[in-house]
Amino acid sequence: MAAATGSEKMVAIASAIQEGARAYLNRQYQAIGMVGVVICILLGIKLGAYVAVGFAIGDVTTGLLLEQRGLAPQFINAPEIYVIIGGEAERRVALADIQALRAAGFRVEYPFKELAFGKQFKVAAECGAKLALIYGGDEIAKGVVKIRAMVDRTEHEVPRDQLRAAVRDYLSGQ
Repeated sequence: MAAATGSEKMVAIASAIQEGARAYLNRQYQAIGMVGVVICILLGIKLGAYVAVGFAIGDVTTGLLLEQRGLAPQFINAPEIYVIIGGEAERRVALADIQALRAAGFRVEYPFKELAFGKQFKVAAECGAKLALIYGGDEIAKGVVKIRAMVDRTEHEVPRDQLRAAVRDYLSGQ
C-alpha cells in the first residue's frame, strides 16, 4: 500500500525543497569540479604529469563508481512543462499561471524573450518537457489554455481555472 503524499500545499513545499536541494548539489559539484581541475594543474606543475593524470583518473573513477553503485544523486533537469507564449499581453496571463503551477510543485520553464511559436516548440521538445502550454491571443480571448502532449502532439483546451488539475491528471497518468 502506497503512503499518502499529503496535501497540495505539502506536496508543493516538498517539491520546492527538492528543487532547491538539486540546485544546491549541482552548484556544489561544479565548485568541487573546479577545485579538482585546479588541484590537477597544481599537481602537474609541482609533482609532474604522471601524478596529475593519476589524480584525474582517480577522481573520474570515484565518480563512475558512485554512479554504478547508485550512490550518486540523481538530477532531473528537464521541466515537466514548457510554456509557449504568443506576445506581451499573453505573457502577463501566462506568468500568473506559471507561478501557480510552480507553487503546486511542477517544474515549469518559459522563454524570457519573445520568440516565434515554432522556435518555442523546438525548445520545448529539446528540453524534454512532457507538456507544452500554449498561450496565444485566441486562447486568452476564450479564457483557456491549450495543452499539447509533447509525446504524441495531441492538443486540447482547458479552462484556465482548471489548469492545475488537468496538468496533474495528465502527468500522473504518465
